Amino acid sequence: MMRKILAVLLFLSFYSVDSQIRKEILILTDTINRIFEKLPFDHFSDEDIKTIDRLQILRQQFQVKVEDDELIYIYKNDFKPRIKNEALNEIYKRKRIDKIKLFKETIHHKDQLEGLSLEPYPLQSIFFDEITDDKGNINLINDLTAYIFNSKPLNIPLIENITHKIPKNQWYYNKVKEILVEYKSKYLLEYLAGFKNPDDIELIKSFGKDSYFAIQKFPSEEFLPFLESMAKKEYSDYEYLSTVAKFCHHQKSGQLINTVFDVLKNSNYDKGLFEFYLSSNKCRIK
Repeated sequence: MMRKILAVLLFLSFYSVDSQIRKEILILTDTINRIFEKLPFDHFSDEDIKTIDRLQILRQQFQVKVEDDELIYIYKNDFKPRIKNEALNEIYKRKRIDKIKLFKETIHHKDQLEGLSLEPYPLQSIFFDEITDDKGNINLINDLTAYIFNSKPLNIPLIENITHKIPKNQWYYNKVKEILVEYKSKYLLEYLAGFKNPDDIELIKSFGKDSYFAIQKFPSEEFLPFLESMAKKEYSDYEYLSTVAKFCHHQKSGQLINTVFDVLKNSNYDKGLFEFYLSSNKCRIK
């Protein structure tokens, strides 16, 4: 009896999916995803080129055949991130789809698109950028950003990847700082540093080597001792060298610059990169 019940439930689950998406679309999405998973990210062989050509044909078929409600269903439900991204690319073109409504309905989704950069990138932040860029409307940016910050639970990966559009005011400063401290989010440091609040210096330094981009945005001389203390273990890190170089015009930076050159010399590490960064900042090279 139990087996019959399970069989019926399994059948109904498949029927439910098919009632939302036609079988030919499911086959297309499955095939597209399998090809994506097998392809390398670089160094394509001749066979890979043929596979890519086939993939493009399948993607075009998907774009032509898929209906609006199927696109919405794919994005809202349990499909592979690559397929959701394919759906998004088509959703942008469909005028009848309420994109803002769909974004808000999927505000908690944390699907990560991999392979496009060094780190996975949240699909929701791609969606956010697309609809806010397309509208060019500051009120829309404000509305969606407020919606993101007021949603519970917070979608931290989404917030971390939209810092370039978060309004710069006291309310968001307080919210971002609160999130940064609670979730130890290095990705929010740059936003915080943009306010150049001396009270944040110790917090920024507490992130160690993850603080360099924030320090570049807030080049207070209060960071000089910290940067000097990092020289012996960070001298080969390009972010560290670039950050130090941006301080070369500070009156008190001489000791820091000398320390870095001494460490480079004693380690037999090529000082060319550091000299390049100094030159780029119109600094005097030792």
